Amino acid sequence: MDHRELLAEGLVSLGLEYREEELEALLAYIRELLFWNRRFNLIRSQESELVRRHIIDALAAVPIIRRSMDRTARFADVGSGAGIPGIPLAVFLPEAELLLIERSGKRAGFLRSALVAAGLARRSEVIHSDVRSCGVEADAVVMRAFKPLPEALPLVLPVMRPGGSIFAFHGRRETIQKELEDPLVREFHWILHSLPPGPGGEERHLLQGSYNST
Repeated sequence: MDHRELLAEGLVSLGLEYREEELEALLAYIRELLFWNRRFNLIRSQESELVRRHIIDALAAVPIIRRSMDRTARFADVGSGAGIPGIPLAVFLPEAELLLIERSGKRAGFLRSALVAAGLARRSEVIHSDVRSCGVEADAVVMRAFKPLPEALPLVLPVMRPGGSIFAFHGRRETIQKELEDPLVREFHWILHSLPPGPGGEERHLLQGSYNST
């Protein structure tokens, strides 16, 4: 199957209704990613795995985020890299504002180009900076393949507005349980959502967290 067929199949499997312009935006993003990937190795998966392992995995969180985040919220993808999950999520969150925080200049250049290709540039911004010094705030933070929670939370807390949320993509439940035992991690209220398994049957989860400041 080609990318269009894989996307359509994956979206149906997630129960996500989609418009033709959303599908076209994802396809444009994929084309841009594959073009830049030849030079900068943005993503290590084979082209045949890109849609199922990365794009559909990111989109599996859409129903959860829609229920939990205001439609016009600003959300930040921390350590965005190849733009996943931020760009696919933004396609399906049409009123939200997206910040892509990336410290690599080459990857930041790709992200700017990808936003234009996907038609997201007007409500998105690339922050070329380490998250420690990015100086921005958001209503929600999304993370995928960034850092373990005990290392990530001290970095992303300054980005979160009061009352904000974290959405962290994760794998095995056993690993999640170990991270949840960390003292700082325990200061958050967490909800663990199961996501559809990866192409090889890998466990996939989304951790939704809010900071208990009291």
